[in-house]
Amino acid sequence: MPDRSERMFALLSRDVLPAMLSPGDRVLAAVSGGPDSVALAHMLWRYVTAGAGRDAAGRRLVLSHVNHGVRPEAETEETLVRELGRRLGAPVLVRRFDAKAYARERGLSFQAAAREWRYACWREDMAAEGCTLIATAHHRDDQAETVLYRLLRGSGATGLAGIWPERDGIIRPLLGVSKEDLLAYCAAENLPYAVDASNLTAAYDRNRIRLELLPFLREKYNGRIDMALGQTAAALRRDEEYFAGVIAEKWMRYAVAAAGSVRLALEAWREPPAVLTRLLRRAASEASAAERGLTFAQAELLRREGARPGWRQNLPGLTVWTERDALVLAADHGEAAPLHAAGPDPVTARRGEWQTLFWGRAGLWPDCPEGFSPAEAEEGSGATWQGRRVARFSAAALNALPDPIVWRCRRGGDLCRQPGGWHKSLKNVFQERGAPAARRSLWPLLASGPEILWLPGLALFPAWQPASGEEALFACLDF
Repeated sequence: MPDRSERMFALLSRDVLPAMLSPGDRVLAAVSGGPDSVALAHMLWRYVTAGAGRDAAGRRLVLSHVNHGVRPEAETEETLVRELGRRLGAPVLVRRFDAKAYARERGLSFQAAAREWRYACWREDMAAEGCTLIATAHHRDDQAETVLYRLLRGSGATGLAGIWPERDGIIRPLLGVSKEDLLAYCAAENLPYAVDASNLTAAYDRNRIRLELLPFLREKYNGRIDMALGQTAAALRRDEEYFAGVIAEKWMRYAVAAAGSVRLALEAWREPPAVLTRLLRRAASEASAAERGLTFAQAELLRREGARPGWRQNLPGLTVWTERDALVLAADHGEAAPLHAAGPDPVTARRGEWQTLFWGRAGLWPDCPEGFSPAEAEEGSGATWQGRRVARFSAAALNALPDPIVWRCRRGGDLCRQPGGWHKSLKNVFQERGAPAARRSLWPLLASGPEILWLPGLALFPAWQPASGEEALFACLDF
């Protein structure tokens, strides 16, 4: 009787892989060296070589590995993937890059920057090797984690559809397979793999969901919560597939797209909210080419106000306004503002210590340090930043930001969040608050990605301030 691992592979070979792979496909398998991707590569090798001889893997399977150059075990993982390629008779492509430097350059969190770089590399490798598909090792536990993560962030139906098995040339054959089954497969096939120690710490939201929340839900509520969440995602994907056809038809009727802009006819506001919201999301995505798209609050704002005559709004990467018969969404890359030649590079804000900046010294503190007082916390008025400045922030709001918090000067695309969740460009805030034009390029900012949290002496935005009794963080600057 076949063991558990063989039953799993037989199921994939019979029902999953034939639906994803055509006879002429050449697959680029993304292999980190962990058990999931090692198992995926081995199963793909078995599938493509069945009945075709061992050397078929060289023609139909390529392994791609990204060495992020951060963790001590990175070199071991690269060696392990190269050995796997030799064992399978498949070519191995290795990319190296300075992930931390790339994150700083792009103004992204490390995880977001690494993901962006990986997918860009895979696309390049895919073209260079003549591959038709990319295969990644996302599995059922990843799907459950993703659905919970998005649920906790307030995602709608599109987000809760989770990870798609096939999309944009990427296949994920293992979405119905548990992590436990993949570990068992590696053991049965004597496949060595590496363990990423960073996945075992609760430093990131996704890790806490994997290590704390999911085990709690399994124990207390549903021992098969992973499968239940996967079924929910699958049901919502069917709904999204239906809506995709509806939106394609409505888009042809209502939208006119040009480079960097979309005009959406006001007639679209007669459609049901589910249709209009999806049209607005697509319009924003096509106009700005932004990966993240509209938040729920932003989409609701456009749906509620977008048909009002004369309405105008700044959103991240977009300027939106209403004309006589259409809502126009146009890419807004902000005011060009290169740093002064003597100006500073961004400095990541560290908590509990003073840092020396271009303008003086600054720090983020759980309590005001000696010589400063919470009573001095500014409300955001005036047009000067010299002297001593204090601002009070919500610790929870700052902890939830996806990008590092930095001290820096302005740059293109900077935005300031207003009450209600909408954004105003930094250029407009400078103009409204009377900041002298000659000094704007060197005005100190506290920022996270394109989000401006504080303009010392000029503007402190309510979205980042604590409610009564809420834990606070104090930003202190001494010029």
